Amino acid sequence: DDLMEASLEYEQQGEGMLGRPAVMITAPELANLPIETTPTLSPLTLYRCTEPCLALSLFHQPPRSYSARNVLYLINPSGDLVATEKRFRPIIEKASLKGWHGKTG
Repeated sequence: DDLMEASLEYEQQGEGMLGRPAVMITAPELANLPIETTPTLSPLTLYRCTEPCLALSLFHQPPRSYSARNVLYLINPSGDLVATEKRFRPIIEKASLKGWHGKTG
């Protein structure tokens, strides 16, 4: 019922919506059913997704630039990557002068 209600609402938004893509988030159990071939949904451009977090990431726009003064790092939190931590230590020490903050080891 929820799917039918959502598709009818989408359809009632007007013909301007027909050219715009939409992400259809389905339960994993419905992933193999061809829901988008129903008469209500077939005219729409739909992308299927079973993971809401993935769907949200499709629409996330990363910042156009990053500030080198606004960095937080975490290197080797479990303490088992000693060689990696040693390799990054000189870089982190220099970067700390630029305002980087974080933890190693």
